[in-house]
Amino acid sequence: MKQITTTALILLATIEGLGQTTSGQECVLPFFSEMIDGQASNKVLEIFNPSNVPINASNLAVLQFMNGSPIPTVIALSGVIASKGTHVLANPNADPAILANTNQTSNNLNFNGNDALALVQMNMLPPDLNELSIPTGAFIDIIGEIGTNPSSNGWPVGSGSTSGHCLIRQQSVTAPTTNWQVGQTQWTAFPATHVTNLQQHQSACRVLQATVGFVEVSFSFNEDIGNTVLLDILVSGAHDDIDIFVQSGASFTGCGPDFADGTDFNIVTSSIHVPASSGGEIVQAEIILVDDNTVEADESICLDLNCLSVSQNCFVDQNACCHELVIIDNDGMGMEDKTFSDLKLYPTLAENTLHIDGVWINGGYSFSISNTMGQTILQQSQTIKQSKDVSLDISTLEKGMYFITLNQQNSTITKKFIKQ
Repeated sequence: MKQITTTALILLATIEGLGQTTSGQECVLPFFSEMIDGQASNKVLEIFNPSNVPINASNLAVLQFMNGSPIPTVIALSGVIASKGTHVLANPNADPAILANTNQTSNNLNFNGNDALALVQMNMLPPDLNELSIPTGAFIDIIGEIGTNPSSNGWPVGSGSTSGHCLIRQQSVTAPTTNWQVGQTQWTAFPATHVTNLQQHQSACRVLQATVGFVEVSFSFNEDIGNTVLLDILVSGAHDDIDIFVQSGASFTGCGPDFADGTDFNIVTSSIHVPASSGGEIVQAEIILVDDNTVEADESICLDLNCLSVSQNCFVDQNACCHELVIIDNDGMGMEDKTFSDLKLYPTLAENTLHIDGVWINGGYSFSISNTMGQTILQQSQTIKQSKDVSLDISTLEKGMYFITLNQQNSTITKKFIKQ
């Protein structure tokens, strides 16, 4: 059996290019974070990127050494593994619960628990593939002993084995190893049907950190809408318990003048406790508007969002830290005037379609979608009659955060959404 060492330089490809780093450094090199040897086609490998930069997965490959054979089956990876993110490789005939959390499929992924597995650098593999011809420096991480067949029972791992189990790398592991005697102690065994941890790997390299921000940067409401306004706040990133608060009196460009809390409005949920989670949830701040039945100018409430303590690893998205809530004075109109300002955008976390719900003013409207750099990505104009739901196709957008600005007659609304 070839002895694999960890003295070689490992090449990691980021989106920008290649960089060199020494094997063994903590929170730098990718490694296997989960393996499932399930029944039939339920074969899964998860690779975790512990570093602070994305990794170009096309520079990586998985090798399967079947039944102790020195000649491996090669599966080239593809895509980009986000910083602190995972890349799940599965057989395309695996159960739907597995495929729902899969980044890449391969019919060649058909290992059993007695087959050694390796994560390697794709660019260091020779044309003539066998155990002895592969450079030592190509190997990044391994499961099992290459050149050995431990029988159908696989290699012992904790209370289980590599055969017929789901293995999850322990949270304390921060670097790969090509020494199976070390690696064998780094896994926890679960039943092979345990699939709920896919894409959820917990690592000491992943510092829990929440980023919070208003979903909408501005909105308008009629003064007589029924008093209560709920403002959505997006919490991103896995986090422990955090506390956030909303306050008025903020000073930022374009907002104002600000009116007095307690006279024109009351912030009901100024402090919001958010329990620990994997992130992506929406919480709401409740504001009660005060209808004074006086004909006057429109009023602005300038709000800002804050974390109670940085020690909770809570940070505010500076592109969504502030919100201007405009109270449109419609006293003296003799009726509750439903206008363009009553429109709602959903879902906040969208995949292919955005919906705008509400009663429109008859006639034309236009919208534009811009990215966080202020670049216009999509714009369109339409003519409609009163409708309660207008759908916008956003399937061509890349994943990320966007702002949509809606215009109709003299009304303008800007909202934020996340393309998944």
